Amino acid sequence: MKKFLILFLILASKEFYSQSDLFKALKERIKTEHPEIVQENKLIVVNVWTAGDARSREANAQVDKAYTAYHLAKMKGGPKGMTGIIICADDNLTMEKVVMDKDKLKKVISMSKEGLNLDGISNIIFDRDGNVLMKNANGDLFEEVHKLITR
Repeated sequence: MKKFLILFLILASKEFYSQSDLFKALKERIKTEHPEIVQENKLIVVNVWTAGDARSREANAQVDKAYTAYHLAKMKGGPKGMTGIIICADDNLTMEKVVMDKDKLKKVISMSKEGLNLDGISNIIFDRDGNVLMKNANGDLFEEVHKLITR
């Protein structure tokens, strides 16, 4: 009975930490929309934002700053660096472009929410294998990414 319970826990935890549909969709989008970005062995840092939410827009700036600083850094779960993605949850794409220009985002990749299951996600960090390292952090995303630097 104990062996069965241990086996069940191992299999359940493996399923819990397996690649999510969101991770797979993001990797595919990067490959098709930005083929110049090599995604192998990199973290994916995602922020979901709306134009009317100043906090989520500040998180965009933090992801942009982290992507600029750490895109090639050796990190836990991503020895070749990271990719920063922001996804606008608004339906108004014109407003999205205006806000991005106003917020002076330079390096971060903007993606549409089309076809992505973002229910309950404000931000998330995936390792190179699709395991969730952090989800819905309340603090500074730049600091969350900084904690993943290996020395």
